Amino acid sequence: MVASPPQVEPAAAAHRDALAALPLFEGLDAAELNEVAAAARSRTLAPGRCAYRRGEEAEGLYLVLAGRLEVVRIDDGGGERRLGELSPGDVFGEGALLEARSHTAEVRAAEPSEVLAVPRAALDRVFARHPARRLRLRTLSVTRRLAKVSAALRGG
Repeated sequence: MVASPPQVEPAAAAHRDALAALPLFEGLDAAELNEVAAAARSRTLAPGRCAYRRGEEAEGLYLVLAGRLEVVRIDDGGGERRLGELSPGDVFGEGALLEARSHTAEVRAAEPSEVLAVPRAALDRVFARHPARRLRLRTLSVTRRLAKVSAALRGG
């Protein structure tokens, strides 16, 4: 008798599929991907609600499932500077996560949005088994920073 694969809840299956589309998780076996998806939590954000705020500790990595979010830097005087926009498929929060520091910007919904939060512990398990995955995430972080610097130099 052949054992059938474990059933995966529909939400977890959708999360697994969204994660599998990311280069960070590309090529993970089904069991590992299911483990990460099971640990991930989806959050619905109304316009103006934050995925995280400046100064909060990095708790994980985020993926935009639906909607549109904006990345905003808030200075000590309360002034805001828009740094960018995130849309479905975009990953964010990796800089603070990799550097084990608090977030330096705020990410908030510009319209009704859904984000998937992958906790640090789940990522650490993947990185322990696949150290090169941490490098992939670091490459994403550095590439994003270089793009910001380039845009600033162009005046954009």
